[in-house]
Amino acid sequence: MGGTAQVAARVAHGVRKRLCAFLAGEKNRHGELLAGTGPAPGADAAQRAEARTRARQVLERMRAAGDLLDTVDAALAHGIGVELVMRGWDHHWPPVPASAPSSGCRPGSRQCACRKLHPCSSSGM
Repeated sequence: MGGTAQVAARVAHGVRKRLCAFLAGEKNRHGELLAGTGPAPGADAAQRAEARTRARQVLERMRAAGDLLDTVDAALAHGIGVELVMRGWDHHWPPVPASAPSSGCRPGSRQCACRKLHPCSSSGM
């Protein structure tokens, strides 16, 4: 089962600043890669569209290979993939069995709607 999930990561001080600097450099490289790949002057709409499509395909292949990490998504996907390989977790996982309990709340979750509070009475102390 594939898909996407929105996440929020808590990182050490300075990581966001380094990530922004890295992404700025990669975005500059993105611009350099695209320089001169546009259609010839005077090209019609179809030729311009074809040039854009070719450029987009090249960029997508580079991002998928980890050669161009000019977006947060590309950088994080690459980093997570590298981490999964390092841990040996980069293999097909079996589906969750039907007999498995529902996921419920994660331990320590503070924003769980299903968390039950059990009030205590101090009168018995």
